[in-house]
Amino acid sequence: MTLNPELKRSYWWKGEGTPFAGPVAVNTPERIKNQPLYGAGLSLEPLYVRPNNDSLHNRETGKICFIDFTDFYCTVALRNNPANNTDPAIVAWPTTSSHVISLVKFAKKHNICVCVASGGHDFLNRHSCDGLLIRTGLMKEMKFDEISNSLTIGPGLTFSEFT
Repeated sequence: MTLNPELKRSYWWKGEGTPFAGPVAVNTPERIKNQPLYGAGLSLEPLYVRPNNDSLHNRETGKICFIDFTDFYCTVALRNNPANNTDPAIVAWPTTSSHVISLVKFAKKHNICVCVASGGHDFLNRHSCDGLLIRTGLMKEMKFDEISNSLTIGPGLTFSEFT
């Protein structure tokens, strides 16, 4: 599977005012100026694998990333209101639809469940699984077709980015 590992991936707010939608640090308002994903989005890898690390594991709840979001895996796996005990085994940051196709084919071949999150907001828990979490937040393409008078927007765009 190829996800263009040499490509620079950034989920970092460069604008004025409030950052774009995405999970931010809630326990310390000044933490990295409330950047999405606790600031881990400045330089992202194409894939993150859940660590086998007792220091991240909360024995009471069974959750890997229950309290401590200082580990890069935990920050990129961060979602609002995830289902209980559903930290994904793999978190992927595709930038194109062909990357998503490769990820889904990989998951199918290895019988891995798939869930998807853009900004991380989903109160129905469609972004929660133990398998592969596909983060579409970097897929921000926008194309206007003058012939059909239609607009195609990427799954990573927020309403504020195209309105």
